[in-house]
Amino acid sequence: MMASTSILLEIDAAGVATLTLNRPEAGNRYDPPMLAAMIGAINRVAADDTVRCLLLRGVGRHFCVGADIGWHSATSAEAGTANVPGAGFIDALLALDGLGKPTVALLHGGCIGGGVAFAACCDIALAAPDSFFSIPEVRLGLSAASVMPFFVRAMGARALRRYALSGERFDAETALRLGLVHQIATDAAPILDALLLGGPVAQGAIKGLLAREADQPFDAARILAIESGFAESLRAAEAIEGLAAFREKRVPNWYRGRPT
Repeated sequence: MMASTSILLEIDAAGVATLTLNRPEAGNRYDPPMLAAMIGAINRVAADDTVRCLLLRGVGRHFCVGADIGWHSATSAEAGTANVPGAGFIDALLALDGLGKPTVALLHGGCIGGGVAFAACCDIALAAPDSFFSIPEVRLGLSAASVMPFFVRAMGARALRRYALSGERFDAETALRLGLVHQIATDAAPILDALLLGGPVAQGAIKGLLAREADQPFDAARILAIESGFAESLRAAEAIEGLAAFREKRVPNWYRGRPT
């Protein structure tokens, strides 16, 4: 058992590693310490030959409702790639996406923004019937450009146009229809058992082949270059207003409502 303030990692006798997002009081919002702990846990799983597969889940009411907005706000004035607010987040996504062992996301409650990205980076995603999803960055005056490749791969460009442009919430049945999740389920045991029946060398080879054959390579340099544009957007007037509106629980000033 490995524990930090925000991440739990447990490896059972069968070789299943369970990585648990452990900030229930914050809806499992991620911040730099949580992301660092997550990357460390994934690296440990990668290096442990006794681990066969990884289960990603969250405790509390929600799987993950995205980034800690206070973290983005506090770092929005910083410049340069080294200080990009989302750099640690992208590192975590790349570590999860590139893990050479099967990964399963077990989703429940809110799966929002970065939570959707975590799900999209897992090989298999299961969603409880109460799960709901959204890609809400535009409602904060921000672009989710850095994670678009993961979203396109998971749900397709056509569906992404709607949900990334509108920020709408959608339910588990819609996520299933779009291909973002594979099954509506509350128990990951059957799929984990199925994965354990597969040969680990063969599974690693399949993941390596799929990574090489992907239409768009997910290299850190390319995505971090995109993310630097996200850092610029955080300093823009629209994002400043969007983040302020979120904190103050009001509509942003660009919303004028529809005529009745």
